[in-house]
Amino acid sequence: MSRPAHDHSSLGAYALGVLTPHEATEVEAHLAACADGRREVADLVNLRHALDTVPPEAFIDGPPPGGDLLLQRTLRRVRAEEQQAPVARPSGARRLAAVAAAVVIAGGALVGGIAIGSSGTTTPGVSFAAEDASTHAKMDVKVESLQGWVKLHANASGIKAGEPCQLVVTGKDGTQRLAGSWLVSSKGEAEGTMIDGAAIMPPKDIKSIDVITTTNRKLVSVPVNL
Repeated sequence: MSRPAHDHSSLGAYALGVLTPHEATEVEAHLAACADGRREVADLVNLRHALDTVPPEAFIDGPPPGGDLLLQRTLRRVRAEEQQAPVARPSGARRLAAVAAAVVIAGGALVGGIAIGSSGTTTPGVSFAAEDASTHAKMDVKVESLQGWVKLHANASGIKAGEPCQLVVTGKDGTQRLAGSWLVSSKGEAEGTMIDGAAIMPPKDIKSIDVITTTNRKLVSVPVNL
């Protein structure tokens, strides 16, 4: 499905990690030729990451009135719509909900007077690893548990150069969240590829971290128990 030249709602949803792998692939195709889009996504992702590292005392006046409640309601709506059957899923509404969540987060940063450069603490990461006996692909991944989402620091190896890959967080209920994507280089085939990503999924709900090709072939699945 074709998209507008610069669809802000899709970019916001992509930055929040609430698109399906297929939808994310479409957005990435647009980003490959759109420098403004890449900058916008980078800004949103950096803001989201930065906000999580800010200690509570860094807020001057606190988040905007009702901001926390609105964000919770918005994320619940996003998750509820993701659980619907694919045919009935109102993807447009989900994207708007995701963007609303982004606006609430950004509003908290601006109105609350956060010092984005401040240092903060995060939950120590837990490392997991696995190797697939049939594909011979393997991955080591460090998972940092945050409030309702996770940061990932992975090293995927044993994958041939030229393979388009996606880092996917899979939930115990089968829900999938795209955390990152890359094209394996010659160096990546020889030495492995380092990938940093993030996905909105409560840590306790995660079943595995997977490497899946853009043709939906699973190369390796790392079981996760948080």
